[in-house]
Amino acid sequence: MGRRKKRSREYPILKLIEQKEREAKELLNFYIDLKRRVEEIREKDDIQKVLALCVPGSFIEDLVLLTYKHTDIPPSIAFFSGMVLLGAKLTSMDVHTTLGKQKVYPNLWVLTLAPSGSGKTYAVKHIVGQAIDEIEEFPGTSTAAAAVKMLAEYPHKRRAVVLRDEVAQLFKMLRKDTYSDLKDFFLRAYDGGPIERQTKKDGLVKAEDVYLSFYGTTVLATFAQSLRAEDLLDGFFQRFLLHIAEEVDRIVPLYIVPSDKLEVAREKFHALIELTSDRDKHLPLTGEAVKLYEQWYTEFFNKEHESYYRRYMFASIRYATIYAALMGSDRVDIAHMGYALRAIDWHLVSLYEIMQSLAFDDYDLLVRRVEEYLKKHPDCTRREVVQGVWGIRTVKQLNAILELLALKGNRKAEELLSSTTRK
Repeated sequence: MGRRKKRSREYPILKLIEQKEREAKELLNFYIDLKRRVEEIREKDDIQKVLALCVPGSFIEDLVLLTYKHTDIPPSIAFFSGMVLLGAKLTSMDVHTTLGKQKVYPNLWVLTLAPSGSGKTYAVKHIVGQAIDEIEEFPGTSTAAAAVKMLAEYPHKRRAVVLRDEVAQLFKMLRKDTYSDLKDFFLRAYDGGPIERQTKKDGLVKAEDVYLSFYGTTVLATFAQSLRAEDLLDGFFQRFLLHIAEEVDRIVPLYIVPSDKLEVAREKFHALIELTSDRDKHLPLTGEAVKLYEQWYTEFFNKEHESYYRRYMFASIRYATIYAALMGSDRVDIAHMGYALRAIDWHLVSLYEIMQSLAFDDYDLLVRRVEEYLKKHPDCTRREVVQGVWGIRTVKQLNAILELLALKGNRKAEELLSSTTRK
């Protein structure tokens, strides 16, 4: 009886490359760079990481410290939810910056992932929301037509914040074709619209200048299990900055957050809003701030990943605009961008951990196996690589990896891609 051939492991990401070549290859290249960056970030203690994001003496820092001292809730939840709510308030006040001729509002979309029972909702409602109050909230809706109609009738809702628990259910719902209109609504509500829908009762309904903020929470384990590799290429998912909350190794049986301390934080918030109301709402973006972002990005990532370069540039500018307002500045400068990049680093670590759960590390290993095989066998053909590298099943899958290596300047990969027959 012949020896059974060992079945090679399935790599869904290879199939994804075959379906959506450019986007998937760019995602995988970005992951390989991201892995190196994350290793440098994971050195500091968790509370120090969070405090490093906070402007000293600000109400955001107050909320982080109150959460840390009086609860066992991850303090980073207070930070990121606080920044989303503050960004929503500033957006409603028309605070913005510009990149070229494009207006950029500080409306953040952040998705917090934490274990069940970690106090995500409590932190938002009973700590952060008690200080950062008077925030316009966007009500839940299941149809795009209803959402657009509401925005048309109530213009102040166009700069509101979506607060959504168990947001994994929304992701699951928006995968269905029957909710494609609602998905399109959210995509347009991120950066200005316009959004229009035809209704039976009211005819054409239209809303312009829509800049919703979004803070969602869900259970990390549930989200990781339901996420698919192709979701990472979905436009709705890509709007979000991921935040995996740090673990807290102590138990506080009863949360007693001093009301007088919350009142101090609230007074600081109201003072900031009053100050901002009396100032120019346009905060110019300085060349030094943009240059700092470019230096940061090109130090760790390949600038050829254009979609990621732009995505994190706008995310950084949004954060930097919030920091500029928080620090009472009349422009978005290098110091504000420096703070912003610290926040982006946290999001990158979270994205990396989610990609790890989707076996991107295994794929990275597969790429390195092919690279090593090409070094040891400089005269090999593509078919020989398929036969010699465990995990590669077809020439088409190999070609996807060769294209990644070719982008990094691998001459042998370029040679194999250009040849169609064995020499």
